[in-house]
Parts: sequence; C-alpha cells; structure tokens
Amino acid sequence: IVGAGAQSSQPGGVLGKNMGVEAVQEFTVLSGNYSAAYGKRAGGIINTATKSGTNTLHGSAFEFLRNSKMDANGWFSNASGAKLATFQRNEYGASSGGPLVIPKLYDGRNKTFWFAVYEGRRQRSASTRFFTLPTDEQMVGDFSKTLTANGVLRNIYDPMSTSPDPARPGQFIRTVFPNNRVPVNRFDPVAANVLKFYGPRPNLPGQVNTGQNNFFFQGKAPTDVDRGTTKVDHNFNEKQRIFFRYTIFQNLNSQPELWAGPGCPDGGCYSNYERQQNAALDYSWTINSTTLLSVRYGFARSILDRGSWHKGFRPTSLGLPAYTETGSDLLVFPEFGVEEMTMPGLLHHWNFRSANQSHTMVATLSKVWGSHSLKTGTEIRGNLINHMQAPWSMNFSFTRGMTQGPDPRVVTANGGFGFASFLLGTGASGSEVHGIRPALESKSYGFYLQDDWRVNRKLTLNLGLRWDFESGLTERHDRFAVFDPSAPNALSQRVNMNLTGGWLFPNKGLNGRSLKGIEWGKIAPRIGIAYQLRPGTVIRVGGGIFFTTAPYGANNYGTAPFRASTPWVPTIDGVTPTDLLRNPFPNGVLQPEGPANGLMAAIGQGVGSPVPSTMTTPNNAQWNFSIGQDLGRSSVLEVAYAGNKGTHLPLGWQMDQLADQFIRPDSGILDTVPNPFFGLIPVGTMSTSATRAARRPRPPANFSRRKVSRSTSPMSPSSSAPSTPSGASSPNSTNSGFRWKKTGA
Repeated sequence: IVGAGAQSSQPGGVLGKNMGVEAVQEFTVLSGNYSAAYGKRAGGIINTATKSGTNTLHGSAFEFLRNSKMDANGWFSNASGAKLATFQRNEYGASSGGPLVIPKLYDGRNKTFWFAVYEGRRQRSASTRFFTLPTDEQMVGDFSKTLTANGVLRNIYDPMSTSPDPARPGQFIRTVFPNNRVPVNRFDPVAANVLKFYGPRPNLPGQVNTGQNNFFFQGKAPTDVDRGTTKVDHNFNEKQRIFFRYTIFQNLNSQPELWAGPGCPDGGCYSNYERQQNAALDYSWTINSTTLLSVRYGFARSILDRGSWHKGFRPTSLGLPAYTETGSDLLVFPEFGVEEMTMPGLLHHWNFRSANQSHTMVATLSKVWGSHSLKTGTEIRGNLINHMQAPWSMNFSFTRGMTQGPDPRVVTANGGFGFASFLLGTGASGSEVHGIRPALESKSYGFYLQDDWRVNRKLTLNLGLRWDFESGLTERHDRFAVFDPSAPNALSQRVNMNLTGGWLFPNKGLNGRSLKGIEWGKIAPRIGIAYQLRPGTVIRVGGGIFFTTAPYGANNYGTAPFRASTPWVPTIDGVTPTDLLRNPFPNGVLQPEGPANGLMAAIGQGVGSPVPSTMTTPNNAQWNFSIGQDLGRSSVLEVAYAGNKGTHLPLGWQMDQLADQFIRPDSGILDTVPNPFFGLIPVGTMSTSATRAARRPRPPANFSRRKVSRSTSPMSPSSSAPSTPSGASSPNSTNSGFRWKKTGA
C-alpha cells in the first residue's frame, strides 16, 4: 500500500481484506524481474494507491443482498429430511471525499483534502456436518452388533489378557471378551465421565453395517466484517506535499454449536476475531525539476484471537489427576482422538492469539540526469510478534490396536475397535504440553540503486543493485533455543556411548542474543533490456536475484526447552497396557525448564528445531526473454520464455529414521530390551527400565524424536551441518508460451 510498506503473505492480503473496493484508486501487478526498489520477496507484488479527496465534494453508496429464500435445497439435506439451510449475505458501504472546509475557520480548497470510506458485510452461512456417534449399545460396552463393512462381527479382545503365545515363541496372544461385551466395571473412570459430554444421539441409520456417519447437523455460522479508510492530503506548496492514511479491518466469525456444553466436538463452538490496523504518513518534496525526495513511515498492527467458547474447563472434573493442571496457562476440554468415532471436545490448536506489529521507514531519492532515470533509497523495518497457540494442551489417541487379536501385532479387518480401547483407557499415544507466550522481534534493512538508462531510441537498459540484511531474531526474555546435532552430550560418559546433540541458548552457546548472525552477502543484481529490432518488433530480456524474508526473522520457534511435552506411554512393548487413561503420567508432568541445563536441557523430549548453521536466506534466480511483433489492425503477437531457480529453500527431515533393512517385524525392532538410559532420562519412552529395540540409540539418542529444519542448496552445502538428505535439491522451473493481444476499441 502506497506510503505504508505493508506486506501480506496471504492471497488478497492487505489489499483484498483491509481496504475494500471503494478505497482503491488504482493498482499495479509486478509478476517478476521487478526493479531493485523491491526486496524481501521473490513472488508477485501488488502496489495499491488509495483514493483522495478533490475540490469537489463527491461520494458513492452501494448495497448487495443475497438470501436463501431464492435458493434450492441441497441433495444431502433432502436425503436426510432436513429443511433448506438459511443463508443471508448483506454487503453495503459508502464513500465520500472533498476539500477540508471549516466554516469561518479554514478553507482547504486547492490545499487540503479528505476522503473516507466504510464497507460492511453481514453473513449467515449454512453449515452441515456428518458425525459418527457411538450407538446406545456401544455406550454401555456392547459391541455384539458392531460390524465391518462386509457385515462381519468386529471381535473385541481383552488387552489385559495379553500373554506369550506358547505355540509361537516371541509372539503374543489375547482372548476375546465374552459375548463381545466390555463389562461396565472395566470402564476407565475418565472414559466413563467423558461419555457424559456427548450431546445428541444418532439421528440417522448411518452407512450399511458400519453405521458410520449416523448423525447429521444443520445450522449456520455468522460472519461480521467491517472495514474503513480515512485519508487526508495537504499541499504545503507546489513542491511539498504530505498525506496521512488510516485503515482498519475487523472480522468476527463463529462456528456453530454442534452440541451444547464443553464437549462440543471439533469444528464447532469457537470464535475467530481479527483486527488489523494500518497507518501511513508520506512526505514528498520536489527539490527541482529533475529531483524528487520521498519519505514514508508506515505502521501496521494485527490481532488474531481465536478460541473455544468453553475456556477454563477443568480436566480434573473428568477424573484426571490434579497434576495435569499444574502450571497450565489455559485449560480446556482435553483432546480425545478415537479411530472411526467422533469424540467430545475441540482440538486445542484452535486456541490461538497473535498480536503483531511492524514499523517501516522508506526514503527514496529520484533524479533524472540526461538519459538516465536514477533512483536510490532505503527501507528499514522492525517486526514484533507476540504469539500464543495452545500454550497448554492435552491429547489422547485410541486405535483398534489395544483390542485387536488374537495376535495383538497382526491387523485384521474384524479385530478390535477404537472406541472399545477408549472405554478401557488403553490408548496408543498422547501427551501434555506446557508452553510459553513468546515476544519476538527482528529488524531488517535494505538499500538499493536503480538506473533506467535510455541509451538511444532503440535500446533501454534497466540496471539495479539491492543489498538486504536482517538483524536476526531475538526474544524479549531470551526464551528460545536452537538445536546443534553435532554438539557432544554429557550423557556419553555415563552410558559409555558416543552421543551428540544439545540445545544452544542466547549468550549460552549462541553468540549473543540473536538466533543467527547477520548475512552480509545478500547482494541482488537486477538487469532488464528492451531493444527495438525493427519497426513493430521489440525484444525484451531480463534477469536478477531475488531474496525472500530470512528464515531467522520474526517467526515463532516453539522449541522444547520452552515448550515441554510429557508423552503418554500407554504401552512399552506395543501390546501390553502400562499407563492407563486414569493416571496417564505417573511420573508427573514436565514444565518448560529453559536454559538452566544447557546442552542437557529437555532430555527425553522431542526435537523440532532449526539448525542455525544451515539457515541461509532463500533466493530465486529469475530470467526471461520475450519478443513481440505488431501484426497491424490493433493486434500484437508475443512469444515469451521464463525461468526460475530456487536456492537455499527450507526443508525438514527425520534424522533418526530407521534404515530400510530394519523396517520389518522379523528384524527384532519390536522386541523389549533393557534401556541404557533408565534413571537418566526423566520422562517418555526412554525413561522406563525396558524399551523397544527400535528405540535403542541412534545419534542423537538422548532425545525422543529428532526432526530439524534447515535451508539448503545443492550448490553450497554447509560443511559443518548434517549431510543433505536425498531429494533436497533446489527446484528449477522454466515456462514458455505465446500471447496474442488485440488492442483498440
């Protein structure tokens, strides 16, 4: 947006969402190979100029209405006997502008002008959903009518009956529940309480045999949008001008209440509030007939607040231990994921709040010097991110695995049922996570020089050079860390193994407070050539280097030392239940420990982290060629070729992936073996006295999961970083085509 320096990575972005149609005077689209005045992006750019007032008072108003009374009913609604869902959409707005005149005080004709616009939208959208709810029989543990798609009874095996199979050494066997019913006295008390939060009962027969999709919901979701822009222009004299613009956008939308209470399932019972503000102050000075100075300041602030309607729900009311609430930042109904079943409760990632702002200063000096049009300038930007997404979460997953059989390691079409595993409290995985609400900041600087040189009447050159760099990410209280996979680990001596990997913190492993040092070498040349080969024939050639935003800029890095995850270990060997739902974390729940333990921080927890040595800013090399021919009769034929190569593109990979030869049951990876880290790692799958052979040490072995992120290039890999996985090469693309254009009336 002119004067603001506002950016958005979303389609439509600030242009489409914040300003609205009536506020836009004109816009231009730059698809590639743009001048050195533009940086920190490698894709398309949309420049927008807002309307201004004039000496004449003018305005506009509009109204658009759509109503479901003119719509036909949907096929699924007809099939289920549901009535036509309501839908109303009402869009309206008005704009006005003119000279600033205050009777008897100020007459701004030819000098001061104002413009204001407001647009609103009120929408009530139809919402239809299908769910799979447990039947009345399944709610009391009766699975005698639970069938596969082929109509075969799904046998429910007792996980507590798991024992070695005498006929097959090293294998296990289970027995089926009598009459295929789980006794109510075997229900896990937490599971029994969760059942109370189911709202309605099935209202459809569901699919043949399985009963899937046996509940149909029909409702509506409201959306209220308001946007407005105000602009004031003032001419000090013929050479000096200034304007101020303020834009605000608000959006409040809610998902429907699928059923009442905290057990409202995922996809419903939450609201999303978005508020974005953008202001600009622009001063321009025509120094002389060939020189123009422009100075702009822009400020942008956005708030996104999204969350459940039932915040504050106490998990202890379900029978979970009190330690599950210790140190919690935000309490909501726990997540229960059950295979083939809709469960009460909203997924926790919907609880989100982000308050971000940016300050931008842009200065540009333009000079016409003979056949040269010179432009030089600078762009300084400060970004601040205050981010929160599910700082506390608790989730439990249940599959058919714990109730399948007779061999619990063999999956069959009619063995086990996820909801039966849930009733017994015998799960597959889960965790409780405690995090922080980070306050992050980064600064970026850009300088450029552009020369558009008309060499002669046939040849024009566009020559540019840009230099960008970022100060790197910092956090207000230094609450972030990065993972060094090659750092020696202190556990090595205690277990007599060569172990590597550990966390680096600001001023404790990292050089200073920043996540990464400055990349000084981001020099981006640009070149464009236009040549008239003959009358009616023009050749254009262009190319350049375009750097994107640095991966170590203002972004949220939720690393393990400041986001502690306590895994639920429902089984060690994969077949025998250990920790049940009623007491999922018998050793307690981890809290974020921060930098106190240095390289030994977050031992036993997962690793999902950037590797600073590989965090190089991505860039694109772009080039194109086109030739256009005037065909006469207001027609032009153009043939074009465009190429693009990406370098240092970010990727993530699993460092501890098992080799192919071990990924088979007879390799012994499922065998239970002594755990060399017992007593040293406090939590998780590596904290028990025995573990699966698949979890035995693979560097870096003292962390439960190793997934790291990096930026890489096949042309210049970092010698100190882990080797680049196969398939990590930078993508290249080329495009060619032709265009026929007819001009004129």
